[in-house]
Amino acid sequence: MQKFPPISTGGLFAAIVLALSVLYAAMAWTPSSYGVALRQMGVTEESGLVLGTPRDIRSDEWAVWTPYLQIAVDNGFARHNAHSPYHEDLRNFNALPLWDWALPFKPQYWAFFLVDPAHAFAIYHAAFIALFLIGYQRMGRMLGMAPGISVCFSLLAFFAGYTQYAWTTTGPQLALFPWLLVTLAAPLRLPVKGLLLYWVSAVWLLSHFYPPVILSLGFVGAVLVLALRRDLLRWPLLATAGLAAVLAAGTVYAYLAEPLQAMTSTVYPGQRHSDGGSGDWRIWLSTVLPFITTRGFDSLIVHNIVETGAIGSYWPLLLLVFADWRQGISGGVAERSRLLTALAVLGVGLALVSAWMLLPIPAAVGKFLLWDRVFPPRMIVAVGLLALVATALLAGAVRWRITPLRVALFAAVVLAAWVLSKRAGGIAPWSSLFDGVILLVLAGGLALWRLIPAMGLRPPRTGTLVAGVAVAANLLTFGQFNPIQSAKPIFERPQTALTARLSALQAAHGKGWLVETLPIFTGAVLAGWGYNSIAHTLIAPHLDFFRPLFPDMPEERFTQAFNRYAHIIPDAVAEPVFPYPDQVRVPWSALAPAALAREASVLPANDAATVDGPFPTGGSLDEVRLENGLLLLRGWAPWTAVRATQSIAVVSDVPLTVLSHGTERRPDLQAAFPTADRGQAGFTILLRPETDLDRIPALCVLGRGTDAGTVALTALHPANDGCRRLGLAR
Repeated sequence: MQKFPPISTGGLFAAIVLALSVLYAAMAWTPSSYGVALRQMGVTEESGLVLGTPRDIRSDEWAVWTPYLQIAVDNGFARHNAHSPYHEDLRNFNALPLWDWALPFKPQYWAFFLVDPAHAFAIYHAAFIALFLIGYQRMGRMLGMAPGISVCFSLLAFFAGYTQYAWTTTGPQLALFPWLLVTLAAPLRLPVKGLLLYWVSAVWLLSHFYPPVILSLGFVGAVLVLALRRDLLRWPLLATAGLAAVLAAGTVYAYLAEPLQAMTSTVYPGQRHSDGGSGDWRIWLSTVLPFITTRGFDSLIVHNIVETGAIGSYWPLLLLVFADWRQGISGGVAERSRLLTALAVLGVGLALVSAWMLLPIPAAVGKFLLWDRVFPPRMIVAVGLLALVATALLAGAVRWRITPLRVALFAAVVLAAWVLSKRAGGIAPWSSLFDGVILLVLAGGLALWRLIPAMGLRPPRTGTLVAGVAVAANLLTFGQFNPIQSAKPIFERPQTALTARLSALQAAHGKGWLVETLPIFTGAVLAGWGYNSIAHTLIAPHLDFFRPLFPDMPEERFTQAFNRYAHIIPDAVAEPVFPYPDQVRVPWSALAPAALAREASVLPANDAATVDGPFPTGGSLDEVRLENGLLLLRGWAPWTAVRATQSIAVVSDVPLTVLSHGTERRPDLQAAFPTADRGQAGFTILLRPETDLDRIPALCVLGRGTDAGTVALTALHPANDGCRRLGLAR
């Protein structure tokens, strides 16, 4: 019988990854948080959520990048969006499937031209997951890691906080990075290697053109080669690699020249230069104590969990505690010398990126490595990867000693970090359970380690067991961040009561625009849904569109407002404002006809002929305020759309005159009642008393023409509950 050679650890790992990736793609699954957008659009059933929770905080993906992908598909992969008032250019730093000359450098999108969009989107995600896991395992072996350790290295890099938090945006950059080094070290003829390096480099740069991560990973690659593969530092190979890099950069610039030139002249992000030192030491420390900055998936130090992510795990701490340092590093003198030299180079690299992240280094110093273009907190990627490589190398070279005392020491450090970090964040330690998962996994791993020999089986090596414990802890915690979301509703986009209302609003607009927002965040969601939406995320400025709308706005302020990457948001403002660098709020009045105002009147409380109560309660009187002798009322009633049969009556025990009233847009109501048309169910009324008041009088606001007939609005504050005092509420 013919004997087949045993499959290697790396080969088995790759086979498992590829099999799971094929299943993932066949099921049309993605890690997208687009379920948030589906929920906003009123999709309450068949949303395609398979497992997990869509994350509001991943708006860069579900509200920008995925809608732009929908736009590209809906436009037949053309360069410009024909279904938008802006006709925006779809060539930008987010790679998209466009039918142009750069398509050979976007292999992740080839499936869009072969199969339906849902499965193509799943193939895109499955491909990068597979490329990441297999690529980092291959890179680990190339750098000298043991087979089992290289698998754990790959899994820890993937199931790290930063990787999972940012996966649906910068994931392609992280996934393709190891293949640059694997290609550089591959046993290929120099011309073939040069062509392959050029193609891989161009694919990497175009996958998501974000310089801070590109520059950080480029530095990591240089340090890894200098530390562990100095055999590659041969002039013919260096010249070939350098030429490939220059040609790849030139190709990318030729493709993105127009959008890059538009972006570099903007107010934001423009030509940003950073000094060093704005990173947070706690995020830096989370490389080895991964949960000290968070409670579950809530950040304790910044508003955005993505900004808190690090390539962190307990593996370095496990190494520090359980390695038998008294026996030193195993191997011969030459082998130990090579490892110590490599660790010294890695240490220098780690010190440099840590210094840029944490120390106040002037931008003029950082520019020698182009680090002035790297916002210091982004260096956490380089910090984490270098620390992870150093840990993996040591884990394969030390002897291990697991004793009760060392287990107790490890548990004490974990518990101390758990308690101190949570108390510093102002929360109870027991409200954050991720910190303790490592202790449960360690206990289970040690029990299994003892049990396996008793079953007559060969136990895993101690180093692999320790690494596996760290992997399991990351998988059970950070691995929960991204959901499994079917891509089918992302491209089929079910019709709902809200979409019908939005279509009617767009059809009624004189220019065919949709001037509307969504409750959580709009971004490019409405444009991705196919609407001619003013609310959009404009990656490049569109000054020519906005200038005619605001002809009297001073040029300097106009440029400050609109010459930027921006989320355009229609709002009740008098003129365009930019409260955040990436946000511009534009007056409704300049974009759409004024909303129809419901008739408002005041009725005396003792006029039984006109007030025939009591009435059922409904809606809400959210605010009653006496200011400068005037009464301001704000609330909502259960109205559908705005109709002539709807009106507001204010019943009062003092004489009042209506000075003004209007319809208030309420995206929050649209979100709360997704099957009803409550987006314009709000109102504001300004009243003038005929005599001076020193207190708020007894008031009852009646909503007429609601879905339940006439209702007495429930006062949000009990002190304003005039309907019950006047006997008008049941």
